Amino acid sequence: MKIVITGGPCSGKSTIISELKNRGFKIIDETAREVINDRNLDSNMTRDDSISIQHEIILRQIEKEKVIDGSFEIYFLDRGIFDVYAYYLHLTGRIPEDMPFVESEKYAAVFALEPIKFVKDNARREDDAEALEIHEKILEAYIAQGYTLINVPVMDVEKRAGYILSVVDDLKKEF
Repeated sequence: MKIVITGGPCSGKSTIISELKNRGFKIIDETAREVINDRNLDSNMTRDDSISIQHEIILRQIEKEKVIDGSFEIYFLDRGIFDVYAYYLHLTGRIPEDMPFVESEKYAAVFALEPIKFVKDNARREDDAEALEIHEKILEAYIAQGYTLINVPVMDVEKRAGYILSVVDDLKKEF
């Protein structure tokens, strides 16, 4: 069972993923950050840099998710495939024709974390306004794929994780 933790830049996704991992759950780390780190890009990367890495991100994400396809275990993903769609829309206004096809029923649930105070780092080049715009595009991308997003309000990490796990417990009853 794949469960996406998503939201705009600096919404606490990686922190929640780390907390869930500490609680014993299986996780899939954020692919975009891996690609950025592998390419030694920093916060000064250009818009063209950002566009050029999106294809690599989605291909890596697809490969990561193939490993867990069909698993009955719970996996929490730090972003999902449709986050890449949102970034393409944000950066170019369209999704490229050569974008790999992905079935939209891949995820058991999608949790959308409300944004928190924005902090720049080597992978974040946005300002507050752009981060919020990206957040909205991400939500739109999942909704366009037929997902009902589960909003996770801002609260401390333990409470956010607890909230997510309580919803997941309810979801497990449906499967």
